[in-house]
Amino acid sequence: MYFSPPHYTTISKLKMIYVNNFLIIMEWIILQLRRLLVIFLVIIIVTLTIQYQRTEPIGKEEWPPPTNNINIKQEMSPFVTKSCSSHIEIQTYGGGKSDMAHSVIQTADNGFILVGSTESYDGEQDMWLVKTDVNGLLQWDQVYGESAWDCAYSVLQTEDGGLILSGFTWIFRGGDLDGAMWLVKTDANGTLEWDQTYSGLNEDSANAYSVIQTVDNGFIIAGWTESYGAGSFDIWLVKTDVTGKILWNHTYGGLEPDVAESLIQTADGGFLLAGYTASYGSGSLDMCLVKTDADGINEWTIPVNSTSTIPTTNMIVNNRIQGLDIFTLISTIGILSICLRQRK
Repeated sequence: MYFSPPHYTTISKLKMIYVNNFLIIMEWIILQLRRLLVIFLVIIIVTLTIQYQRTEPIGKEEWPPPTNNINIKQEMSPFVTKSCSSHIEIQTYGGGKSDMAHSVIQTADNGFILVGSTESYDGEQDMWLVKTDVNGLLQWDQVYGESAWDCAYSVLQTEDGGLILSGFTWIFRGGDLDGAMWLVKTDANGTLEWDQTYSGLNEDSANAYSVIQTVDNGFIIAGWTESYGAGSFDIWLVKTDVTGKILWNHTYGGLEPDVAESLIQTADGGFLLAGYTASYGSGSLDMCLVKTDADGINEWTIPVNSTSTIPTTNMIVNNRIQGLDIFTLISTIGILSICLRQRK
């Protein structure tokens, strides 16, 4: 009869013990992972429920107010004036189609200038300039544009008492229809004095969201362009003389869309642009500031992550992460303890 050596028997038993211990540990790990998954799903469900409850409206405001509290006064087309109760008075200007204002300023006579677009004149969107008195009553209006889509986004009263408008227009070039920045200069009554368009290569699209008059009486425009820069849309800064002739221009941005919507001249003679960027920052879109010198040379750029100003959201996320880390630590200690016991 054949007998196996004693040391082989001992080795086989040890192997079986280690295999059994390994299987026990693996079963325990799988059980803990299942528990983790359940806890994670519960946290997600509770968080989504809380967020949904927070976004539920507390109450609904009725607007316009009920008809028994509103007087509607119809004036000459396309202008309509609405007066709401004895505390709120609203002046509206427009006809039967889409009419919008994108910017308003107070003029030297204490009246107001509104600029935007109108479709109520000829059915196509035109740049619209509206002048009112101090009470918002219409004094005069002017319409500019011949393309299918013209719009003003910014207006400024100039040193000579006239007005400068910046916006968008379509231009025909080489048989193609291209989008362009549009700068429109008028006198104090809105009569056109001159206008200039700025665009890049063929099939370009560009827009001017902000315009200011500089200390040399020229103008500077901020917006975006597709023709220049590093990406699909880049911030575009254009400096002109007093007649709208380009002196210099610069672009700023990365590979993703970057747009400037506001512009000021700083105390050091440079410029500060505000807008949004998809090229930098931590979100899909982030606020950004671009600081330049007097010649448009970039001095610094700061993406501003708006989500970082919401501490409650960050606290919830951090607490979730800390809770999972503690649970993982406890699980790891448990596994090590079992392994040490089995070895003993």
